[in-house]
Amino acid sequence: MTLPDSRRLFAWRALAGASLLLMALGAFPSGQTAVASQGSTADPPTRLRVLFSDQALLRLGFGIIGHQTARGENLKAYIYRASRFDSTTGRIWFVMHGVNRNAEDYARAAAPVAERVNALLVVVEFPISVYPRSSDYTLGVTTYGPADGRALEEGRWRTPDDYLYSEIERLFELIRATLGGKQPGYYLFGHSAGAQFAHRMLTFLPNVKVIAAVAANAGWYTLPARGGAPEFTMPYGLQGTPIDDAAVRTLLGRRLTILLGELDTATAAEDEELRDTSEAQYQGTNRFERGRFYFQLGQGEAQRLRTAFNWRLATVDKANHRAGDVLPSVVPFLFADDMPLCEPAIATNVIVFSDFKYDPPLDAGDFNRDGRRVGTGDEYVTRRNTGQIPVCIAGWTLGDALERWRHVFPLGTRLNPGESLTVFGGGIPTGDFGRQVQWARSGLLSLSNDGDTIELRD
Repeated sequence: MTLPDSRRLFAWRALAGASLLLMALGAFPSGQTAVASQGSTADPPTRLRVLFSDQALLRLGFGIIGHQTARGENLKAYIYRASRFDSTTGRIWFVMHGVNRNAEDYARAAAPVAERVNALLVVVEFPISVYPRSSDYTLGVTTYGPADGRALEEGRWRTPDDYLYSEIERLFELIRATLGGKQPGYYLFGHSAGAQFAHRMLTFLPNVKVIAAVAANAGWYTLPARGGAPEFTMPYGLQGTPIDDAAVRTLLGRRLTILLGELDTATAAEDEELRDTSEAQYQGTNRFERGRFYFQLGQGEAQRLRTAFNWRLATVDKANHRAGDVLPSVVPFLFADDMPLCEPAIATNVIVFSDFKYDPPLDAGDFNRDGRRVGTGDEYVTRRNTGQIPVCIAGWTLGDALERWRHVFPLGTRLNPGESLTVFGGGIPTGDFGRQVQWARSGLLSLSNDGDTIELRD
């Protein structure tokens, strides 16, 4: 369907637990606020005329907003507004989806994290119908043709305002203006192809308002170095790009975390989505190796340029190439002001089970308080530190005889003396529980009332 006016915004909202529902398309209910202007990305958006639905952004829980890009494409973004998000100062968090463009899945996977950190989650969908090739999404810097080492000299290189990455900046400005917010910037997470988008956005747009970023399990990287070899020529490096040393210094000084799954070790022969060119293979044979290579090369470039290096490198235990495996571990890197990670403890008898509900009936109550009564989501297990010192349980697991890893505790999980932590089977644990709260990484604890035994393992 074609929008009758270029200023029209499409907006949807979703009821908790229900399918996403169409609210308005083309026509605007009363009470909406227009946001339209022209200028550079430092000001309100260039050539972007849209109308936001106040209700879509102000309503708690899930919803969808849409806008028109500088290139005239109509895009939508799945959002989740946490129950305690503050419009004026609350965190705005952009999550970039992978090559399958399944933005709604990413929104649902990231929503429990957004709820715990009181954020407004935004997942823009870059659909295959508009961006058919993976490079159209992750390498959106050219007017046509490949993003290679000849694009700049052939005049195919876009101006920064026209990079696809700039759409995130524009959307942030629109959201902040609609909310009446005073946020100085936003947070960024990308997984797989989304991690490629995220690290290249920081590379090619050095002045973006990103406060902190996490790039998780990217397939390959644009290295922050240049040279005559193909391994350092665009898109694998900065040779043939307009990026200078000043921009590289800005990149290396960013709060950027390279987050890797311990088990994300498939090679190109085993995973058809993993690039197998010689230039990509130079970075490593799998995503885990390539992420470490990117970090180490960045570290070396920082030494060469004598500049600050603020990146972090972290591995998520027992994590494969799934966004849900690593998403709970982003908290200490994005939202905790670079707090030091705790070192996992060995088995100890001071962590005890203090409460649990196995597959409660629907009339037993909404234990995770997400507005839905689902037995597999509302079941929970609580454990408590009865000792005298803090215990780090990052990488520890909850499991039973059928599945050893029903839940893996994310990076940074620590229980102080007397502190309790509850793991729910799923859903979006909402509000303040007076203790730490997590949700099963697999989405379901799937515990049974028929003699099931749950174990905590280091």
